[in-house]
Amino acid sequence: MRLCKVIGLTFAILAAHPTNAISFQVCEARAMMRVQANSSPDSFLKPGEKTNFTSYDVSTKDGTSQICSHGGHCWPVISFRNGKKEKLIELLNCKIGKPTGKDKDTEYFEVEPIRSMIAPIDFKRYDAEIKLSQMGVCSACSGGAALIYVTEPNSACAREVEKALKGNKEARRRLKDSESACDQ
Repeated sequence: MRLCKVIGLTFAILAAHPTNAISFQVCEARAMMRVQANSSPDSFLKPGEKTNFTSYDVSTKDGTSQICSHGGHCWPVISFRNGKKEKLIELLNCKIGKPTGKDKDTEYFEVEPIRSMIAPIDFKRYDAEIKLSQMGVCSACSGGAALIYVTEPNSACAREVEKALKGNKEARRRLKDSESACDQ
């Protein structure tokens, strides 16, 4: 319970976003020019500055797109100035995947990391978090358990995660029901 209670509120935003975003932000992007955050007029990326992101959305009204970071800002990627398409942000180690949903004004897309451009330990964490989430482990719990799995591989939590990832039904149940070593 400790892990989920401590970080549960931080990741509550995941449930509100229609994509399958995860808490671990493996994807990076770099500003091509000075870029203002979409919803925060005082927040900017400088040219060359990097940011992490977990989602990619496209406006169905005007074709502009944005990336959003988990618990942070959304940044415009493509905009139109004087009728010309302008690329503001370059995606560095991820690509845009298939659509995941649509509402009145926005289409949402998967963000797919490019494995050859990401450190193996980061991918191990990313893959573990996704698999745990797919098992029904809460978003905050899967993120925390995946982090412990890669940073404390000899811990009871990491052993529990390893068992669950290998198909152990009891380990999966304990993680899902917040009764595992990760919740002590």
